[in-house]
Amino acid sequence: MADIDWAEVRARLARAGDSEAASRAPTDEADAAVLQARARALAAARVEAAPSAQLELVVFRWSDERYALPSTHVLRVVVVEDVTRVPGAPAVVRGIVRHEGEVLPLFDPRALLGVASAAEATRGEILVLGDERPDLGLLVDAVVGITAIATDALKPAPGGGEGARRPWVQGVTTEGLIVLDPEAVLADPRLAVGERLHPT
Repeated sequence: MADIDWAEVRARLARAGDSEAASRAPTDEADAAVLQARARALAAARVEAAPSAQLELVVFRWSDERYALPSTHVLRVVVVEDVTRVPGAPAVVRGIVRHEGEVLPLFDPRALLGVASAAEATRGEILVLGDERPDLGLLVDAVVGITAIATDALKPAPGGGEGARRPWVQGVTTEGLIVLDPEAVLADPRLAVGERLHPT
């Protein structure tokens, strides 16, 4: 039997290892590039799939039109009863009502918005609006319910809204729901009566 040249065997194995490592290096780099591309694609997909912020709305009717206000500013919905008239008040002021021990002015702004106004304030419902405390009552024909929409589904009203309602309109949905801006409603000087009956 011939003697085995172990030095030669070890040299051949070393050369084979170097060759394999050299052949694998580009593959490892390519695999890393593929993995990085996949990671970027997954990250982008997560961003695209992120749900839009939701806006919860209280939907109500004035005449044949549907309006809505964010539920964050609708503190209560109450049935119209015991409305006290205010002598000499403008037509937009339907009177005052008591709510949880406080006296609130009750407004019917439909005349301001060009919407047919109810003849009497003895029917319908009242949206009690405010930030942290009741500020005023808004007379509506009927509360339809509560819905939620994605904020990016709210589109600007055509032409910015129509006439007198323009300052109040925050946007319109594809279903024709007119969403009002609660801050604009509460800040409207036409709805100011005796500093809203709250002492300073």
